[in-house]
Amino acid sequence: MSILGKIMPSSESKEYFLILGMEERRITAAVAKLSGNEITILGTGEGEWNKGDNASDVADIAISAAEKNLKESVLLEKVIFGLPIDFLENDAIKPEHLVTLKTIAKELDLKPSGFIEYPQAFAYYLESKEGSAPTLLLFSIGSTDITVSLIRVGKLEKNSTQPRSESFTDDITRIVNTFKDEILPSRILIYDRTQKENVENIREELLRFSWHKYSSFLHTPKVETLPENVGTLALVEAAGGSILKLMQEEIEESPPKDENFGFVKHAEKKGTSEKELETEIEKKREPLKSLRNLPLLSNLLGNISKISLPKLALFESFSGRKLFLIIPFIVLTLFLVAIGMRIFFYSPKAEIHFITYPISTSKRIAVLFTTELNRSSESNVIIATPINVETSGEKAVATTGKSKIGEAAKGEVTIYNKTLAGKTFPKGIILTTDSLQFSLDQDVNVASASDTGEGLTFGKITSKITAREIGPEGNIPAGRNFTFKDFPESQYYAKNVEKLTGGTSREVSSVSKNDQDGLLTALSNELIQKARQEITGKIHQDEKILDASMKETVKNKNYNKDVGAEAKELTLQGTLELSALVYKNSDITILSSTNRSEIPSGYTLDTLRTTVRIGDVTIDKKGDYTGEASITSYFIPSFDIPSLKAKLVGKSYTDVKSFLASVENVAGFEIVAFQTPPFFGNRLPLRRDNISISVVPR
Repeated sequence: MSILGKIMPSSESKEYFLILGMEERRITAAVAKLSGNEITILGTGEGEWNKGDNASDVADIAISAAEKNLKESVLLEKVIFGLPIDFLENDAIKPEHLVTLKTIAKELDLKPSGFIEYPQAFAYYLESKEGSAPTLLLFSIGSTDITVSLIRVGKLEKNSTQPRSESFTDDITRIVNTFKDEILPSRILIYDRTQKENVENIREELLRFSWHKYSSFLHTPKVETLPENVGTLALVEAAGGSILKLMQEEIEESPPKDENFGFVKHAEKKGTSEKELETEIEKKREPLKSLRNLPLLSNLLGNISKISLPKLALFESFSGRKLFLIIPFIVLTLFLVAIGMRIFFYSPKAEIHFITYPISTSKRIAVLFTTELNRSSESNVIIATPINVETSGEKAVATTGKSKIGEAAKGEVTIYNKTLAGKTFPKGIILTTDSLQFSLDQDVNVASASDTGEGLTFGKITSKITAREIGPEGNIPAGRNFTFKDFPESQYYAKNVEKLTGGTSREVSSVSKNDQDGLLTALSNELIQKARQEITGKIHQDEKILDASMKETVKNKNYNKDVGAEAKELTLQGTLELSALVYKNSDITILSSTNRSEIPSGYTLDTLRTTVRIGDVTIDKKGDYTGEASITSYFIPSFDIPSLKAKLVGKSYTDVKSFLASVENVAGFEIVAFQTPPFFGNRLPLRRDNISISVVPR
């Protein structure tokens, strides 16, 4: 019988299950059928789930889509929930999420059978797909956080969740530091919980990360992405292939009541409180069993240990036909013993990590970056390629300026001419009274003064005036004298017969110069980042941007409001061009190899940790860039690996410790054992080929 056959029901009866995946922005549903050893997905569906949405309504939409091809005679009752890590705390479902799951189950008449964490489901999915239990780091990308799950030989060992910041590199650094005391896998898988991230950009950033700076990584990790919508398939395979049989047995032994949410063993006990029922939720979750960890081997070895050979004296009582009958039993016993011995000899494997302290040397050389191909043969010259992109975008900000709006005061004045010559006053000429300024609304001609014999009669004319500024301050009372700004009062003046009116004002939000300048800077920074990402997407994996060569030019900018205009929000549309030089990392590698220090005796070069940093970059008149390359080389101790393997085979961990204490340059060690049969104990494999040794520099 196959391994799945030991997990699945032996009968050909059909079982139908509903899988509900609770993701960040959606709820997915899948209807699965178990028939014998086969798992079949009959339908899938999903519903968009935003903050504030009714989870039961969204789940109902997803379930309706998943069961549309299901026969009417089939009644879906059992549900298994797929939960992200942020739903759990200390291996228990968080209370706020527990309420949501209970509500879904009650309102949709479902009987919960348990739940599966997404990382463990992915581990099972990869194991069934690749044929071996995976060891990797799973990066689960959310809109506000990143969760990294350490999966070792198919088992979920640790999770680390960190909030996302503006710098993805800083996020990775914080996450890696939470695993600093462990040797981490050299394989990374990315899963987009939001289904909206640019996963390829994230992959590029992970590829560019300086993994060699962290001793937790023995090698630069390989970075891959999980296919879109693989989560539902992983949940179905994990549920059907690992824990479904166990869940069925528990359900048959103790049918749960609706109010207990179905995660409780022996829920029929009287007097069980709601709080106790919620505490029991974890009892229903069974650990996923890796194909590697199924109890076939232990059962086989257990049977071997129970078989004992009969004493030779017993054969004296057998002769002829009786002796012939006992021979198959002896052969079978010897065969099983041989299998057991072979398992003990070939199955155990171990990785030994020698912890060492490397030595390093640094060297500084001058380098030149140029676009002139004919200079490639010159010493320490790196050929760079120009590249440029244009990006457009729009951004809005709240305004911070304050302005007064309203109407200016208006009215009539009588203008007097004291001179003996007529006078023309043009439109807009300024009159003042008590520091307030007014202007004429039209051109006026004032007659000259005339001598009546008894005195002078001033020439006069009536004209309309308007205050130069808005506000009630211009509503001056009647009888005020006005003087002309450009003429003395002894020659001309004006006087209002009636009160000036209509002046009003109020303070409103408006656009300030700082608003425009700040918005331009903010949009430019966004467009620069966007343009840089586009350049990164265009260049090859071996190429890198010379940061000092980046130049940005604002090609177009268009504000929706001018400075001083009334507005609560200011919007800017702009186009920016970013130009830069890119160079090949392989050229830097060649540069470092030709300029590195000599390798010390007894050491080898750690090629993965050689670093080249470019600094103090300046541009000359030709447009070439000169800088200083700081080349740091790391050297790790050399070991006679075949000889050490031969001396370590079969040793207990205690003997290994004593032996390695005498080996020069070994500061410590770590043993990772797997496929270890029962009763083997803390001992290295008996075959040297099953032992691998690696050097881990600190």
